[in-house]
Amino acid sequence: SALAVISIYKNVFKLNENIFLKFKTPGGRGDHSVIKLNGKKLNLIDQSYNSNPLSLKSAIKNFDKIDSKKSNKYLLIGDMLELGDLSKEAHQNAVKQVSENGVDVLFTLGDAFNQVQTENIEGYQFSDREKLHQLLIEEIKPGDKVLVKGSRGMKMERYIDV
Repeated sequence: SALAVISIYKNVFKLNENIFLKFKTPGGRGDHSVIKLNGKKLNLIDQSYNSNPLSLKSAIKNFDKIDSKKSNKYLLIGDMLELGDLSKEAHQNAVKQVSENGVDVLFTLGDAFNQVQTENIEGYQFSDREKLHQLLIEEIKPGDKVLVKGSRGMKMERYIDV
């Protein structure tokens, strides 16, 4: 899409072939990194910028594709806000998606996720950020993979900026 916009103003065939080499994914939009949390190195997928039913489903499916033979996969998701009457069904469907894909442990934050069942998956539901943070630190082992996602209003980036 970027090339389509550029082509309005410039001949894209004359652009330097390395034009996108230094491009970095904006924060919270899928960046993969290795971080230290309480002295433990872990693999972090930062999808904290926003969440809706379709983007969450896509993130869960992509997370499932990541190899984790020697580690666990943790999914930390905050409520999807502004769904109105569809909220409960959307959150229940999200938990179903998690149970159908390769997530070892689910951590949810928010009132909407607290109203749905997390059967068939190891999961923890929280309203209190501090309790969630403490359990997350205790549970995660070196080399584990963590995906963080949630609506802007849930401020999931707080778990990225530790």
